[in-house]
Amino acid sequence: MLLDKKVVIVTGASGGIGREIVIQLAKRGARIALAGRNAEKLSQLQSEFDGFGNKTVIITGDLTQAADRHKLIEETEAALGAVDLLINNAGGQEMALFQDMSEASIDQLFQTNLVAPIQLTRLVIPNMIERGCGRVVNVGSAFGSLGFAGYSTYSASKFGLRGFSEALRRELVGSGVGITYVAPRGTKTALNSDALYNVSKKLGFKFDEPETVAEQIINAIEAERNELFIGFPEKFFARLNGLFPALVDSGTEKQSRLIKDFLTKQ
Repeated sequence: MLLDKKVVIVTGASGGIGREIVIQLAKRGARIALAGRNAEKLSQLQSEFDGFGNKTVIITGDLTQAADRHKLIEETEAALGAVDLLINNAGGQEMALFQDMSEASIDQLFQTNLVAPIQLTRLVIPNMIERGCGRVVNVGSAFGSLGFAGYSTYSASKFGLRGFSEALRRELVGSGVGITYVAPRGTKTALNSDALYNVSKKLGFKFDEPETVAEQIINAIEAERNELFIGFPEKFFARLNGLFPALVDSGTEKQSRLIKDFLTKQ
């Protein structure tokens, strides 16, 4: 997919991976709708594009709300034209024992990570099908293939996003519309606390720079890939878990105990 002059929506545009995705798109000549909740951060990001000559528009809102999702699509089309590429990058996470999570936090996590991307996709797909071209990119997680202690609801939301992406891709075969599912491992963003980094060292988790992740996502879009799993050995264990889950169960017992002990002391 050539990105020059393509109309692209990036949700979570001011955050770690989102910001770097926007910069990569701008360098390639895309016309970008910067979607997020923080107008000040989006304005700062927009100001960086003066040298690229790209057209960008800022659209703020809460994508867990139907009215704001409709607003995002309508204002993008009015300012830039029909959407060629939707990148569902916005997401949330909470590392917690399941029994300690509130009803509200579980609802918020699923609304942000699963419902909002599905509903935004529903809004852009009809026009893409009519034109016979377009792509939706859903940014998931390595934990969307590998359930992990302390991330039960987060994993569930990302498992759901991966399943949605896979099923819709098969449904759209022959339409000219593609679906790309991306599964990064840990990424260095402001969402991560010092405590998370400390326990991650004990667990052997690795974190990638947002620039590296964004570059791989853009390369996957240009190559029109169906899936992208980032990081080794995470992508190996994700595949292994699909074939031999019992083996992964036993292999993660020590890490699960460390996580439960860490979270119990918080």
